[in-house]
Amino acid sequence: MSITRRGIVVVVAIALALAMSYQFGGRALNAIVVPAAIALVAGAIQSTRLSKPDVKRSQPAPGFPGETRTVSLIVEGTNTASASITDAVGDGLSSTKTHFEASVPGTITYDIEYDRRGEHELGPVTVSVRDMFGLFERTFSYPLITRTLVYPRLEDLSDDARHTLNLLFDEAAVISRQEFDSLREYVPGDPLRDIHWKTSAKRDGDLLVAEFIGEAEEDGLSIVAEGDAGRADEMACAAASVAAYVLDSGLSCDVTAPGGHVTRARGDSQRNRVLTLFAQTPAGGVATARREAADVLVSATGDGPTTLSLRDRELTFSDLTRRAAVAADGGIPEP
Repeated sequence: MSITRRGIVVVVAIALALAMSYQFGGRALNAIVVPAAIALVAGAIQSTRLSKPDVKRSQPAPGFPGETRTVSLIVEGTNTASASITDAVGDGLSSTKTHFEASVPGTITYDIEYDRRGEHELGPVTVSVRDMFGLFERTFSYPLITRTLVYPRLEDLSDDARHTLNLLFDEAAVISRQEFDSLREYVPGDPLRDIHWKTSAKRDGDLLVAEFIGEAEEDGLSIVAEGDAGRADEMACAAASVAAYVLDSGLSCDVTAPGGHVTRARGDSQRNRVLTLFAQTPAGGVATARREAADVLVSATGDGPTTLSLRDRELTFSDLTRRAAVAADGGIPEP
């Protein structure tokens, strides 16, 4: 328990009043001293009885740099009191306000902005509860840490880059077709070349896909990323942008980075796994066998630009984005 600034003012006022009363004998000063002393004693007693509140924090959803999330702190207690609440915001996140005056029990909310890629922390929390007069307070600390993910920035790929990746995927597809088997309804991600257009035309717009006896499952596009120390963000941005385009197109991919591996990723849930990998991956290299087998090798090494090796082609990542394409046409890229 500690005395607040207001409490210090009350103590000073009592001391001055007593000194003036002793020197001048002014009984009227007792009207100040007695109520102030009573408030001081009552505040101290109530402060000792204040119990430690319970604190819970909401879990912010992952996001991308520049996005904001709302955080809620729920402070619960058996005593009704005013409180000062401070929630720490770690590096990689920012907030215009992290210190609040509130009543307990109660809930406070504030916004955080995602500044850069990575796994970042909120917390710890400090709660200082005060007596009804605000003269004394008890401060409680909570090692309450909440981790939130910030994905890498995704760049929109140019039409040329998309075309190149589509060709790579067609080349990577390995299908052994022996004999026609049956038709089934089309589902997102099925290759367009397998659509049986003649039969589909008779189904009022419902697409049918041909299946073959002995058909093997398609191989996904293999994406490998590596980067030197200090360039992990560049590596993650380029590799995540390529992987996101592949997955958003309904295709599959294998992804390898210094921080791990995601096999046969396809669909929204796997997209989140890939983005999580690139949010957390550090700089570093990968196994030689995976690097040599990659369809797309993202490399952020040395002092040069981030490059993409696409089979027999090597291009800089900046040349593969819509931002670069618009700038080359003399336009103004979208922010």
